[in-house]
Amino acid sequence: MSCIAIYRPGATVTDEKPATIPFPRVHKIREYSAQDEVVERARLVHANRCCQQCGSVAVASIELNDALLNASLQPIPGSATIVAFRCNGCYHEWPVRQ
Repeated sequence: MSCIAIYRPGATVTDEKPATIPFPRVHKIREYSAQDEVVERARLVHANRCCQQCGSVAVASIELNDALLNASLQPIPGSATIVAFRCNGCYHEWPVRQ
């Protein structure tokens, strides 16, 4: 770590305690963004990656038909609302719990 000396007229070099310049803390209020939605979706899929009945990892999400559309009017993958999960092994279904 390096020390930066600041020239101040009238200050002596033999000061025991270095002077510090106070800077006000800036508290930025974090706003909810699209990145937060992606992270929450990833956490939801990760938390439901195994079947609650048989423990199989062959789990698929059940989504609403509300996906965002791109310029070609095709649905954007990962933008639809997940409402439930289905096991492809034992066909057990369970809802999303918020």
